[in-house]
Parts: sequence; C-alpha cells; structure tokens
Amino acid sequence: MSVEIELVGGPADGRRLAVLGDPFDPPPDIKIAELLPGALHAHHDDVDPDRPVFRVVRYDRDRTPVDHADGLIWHYRRAPHTT
Repeated sequence: MSVEIELVGGPADGRRLAVLGDPFDPPPDIKIAELLPGALHAHHDDVDPDRPVFRVVRYDRDRTPVDHADGLIWHYRRAPHTT
C-alpha cells in the first residue's frame, strides 16, 4: 500500500510523492537525494569525478496528518541538521 506525502523545507519544499506504507501510520522518516548547488551547471571538462553532485537528507514525519482539499496528507519536515 502507498500513501501520498508532502515535503516541507529545503529545495524539495511542496513536492508531493507516494511512499510505501500504511496511510494511517507511514514511515517515521524518509531519505531524499538532493542535488548540490551548481551540480547541473558544471562544465563536463571542469568536473572532478570524485566531487559529489548530491547529498542525502532526512525528512521527519509530523505527528498528525493535515486535512487538505484532496484528503489527509502527511507532512515530512527536513531534519534540522540538514538545513
């Protein structure tokens, strides 16, 4: 089963996606890969192959879902240490 969630904070703010889980008890946190600033605009000749182009950040689930026009949706907030 899957449940629709909305990300809050960071570059993914407002993005909705479906995750596996019980609609009434989805996972307590999820991990999202975010592109680092400038990763898409780097010239291929200047790119260091060992330089990371993304980082993995954690989003934590709110305690209760929010009632939206299209039904209940869970908000996941970007973990404070990844801001």
